[in-house]
Amino acid sequence: MHATWMFACVYLTLGVFGSVTKTVNIRAFVRMGPGDSVTASFLCLSLSDLGFLLTTVGVGAFSFLWAVEMGTSYETCFAMDPFAGYVISANASFLLYVMSTLTTMFLAVARCMCVARPLHFKNTFTLARTVAVLLGCAVFTVGSYLPVLANMGVDPKFDVRVNFSRPLLWITTEREFIKVIVWTVRDTVLSMTSQVVLLVCVIIMAARLRKATAFRQMSVSTSGARTAPPLGSQVTQLGRRDLQTVRRATQAAHLGRKDLQIVRQVLLISLVYVVCNMPKILVNIAGIFESELTIGKQYQNLSIATINIMTISQMFHSSINLVIYYKFNAKFRSNCAL
Repeated sequence: MHATWMFACVYLTLGVFGSVTKTVNIRAFVRMGPGDSVTASFLCLSLSDLGFLLTTVGVGAFSFLWAVEMGTSYETCFAMDPFAGYVISANASFLLYVMSTLTTMFLAVARCMCVARPLHFKNTFTLARTVAVLLGCAVFTVGSYLPVLANMGVDPKFDVRVNFSRPLLWITTEREFIKVIVWTVRDTVLSMTSQVVLLVCVIIMAARLRKATAFRQMSVSTSGARTAPPLGSQVTQLGRRDLQTVRRATQAAHLGRKDLQIVRQVLLISLVYVVCNMPKILVNIAGIFESELTIGKQYQNLSIATINIMTISQMFHSSINLVIYYKFNAKFRSNCAL
């Protein structure tokens, strides 16, 4: 009972806070104008995160009402079964977080390719292609979860606990089988794949940032050397050759200030995702090996507790991107309402 109250309070607090930060994000990106691939991707990520956080507010609200009913032994009751609202809201949040995961993966992979091979991929990720990819991600997200949602819902039934009819949760016998397939093929594979892909992208982008910083320092050092008085024709010729070498290397691996800001943002977003995604991976693995760890089975309470921990971790990830954007995006700061 105390755990239910605690989770409800955390859900409501993080959900409301995150929804406010996402609203600020969306307003800023709309004012900036999604005229390029990166801004459009950030806007899409903020929209999916906002939807996820709003559904988790619903989860928190229904958890609170559920705790009230159980705490009063159903002497205080509501027109709809709060547990039904909790399950429906939780499943809606799972769906929306998949879209956030796919968008984060696209952002990381696109930036990683652009910084690893800038000349080769410079014009690959156009706005039109980005929109097409994100629409494809949305179709996959909804289509892959429809079988689960189609096998559950709420219908008015007589509830013996409160002695009157109200909307109660119904789940078909096929839902658990379908859920296992969907979670195995999509959630588990997607979670692990995104973890590996984003880890690789984080390593590559971090190395690229260090390399870009080293080139900038070398360029500054070389520019200073050019202003020094020549010590002789041989030294001058050597300095010119070194300068030409540095210029060629810098042009081959150069990242402008805007590119560096984008890479830093995507790098930090990816890193936060990798850390906050660990509970989801553990929950998915546990669900594969223990079929009773689900709603309506032997370990229902444990399942609810682990899902709550997983969702809170995801809510934290979805709520803090504002700090990253504000720190590393000058254009975002100028259009931000803060």
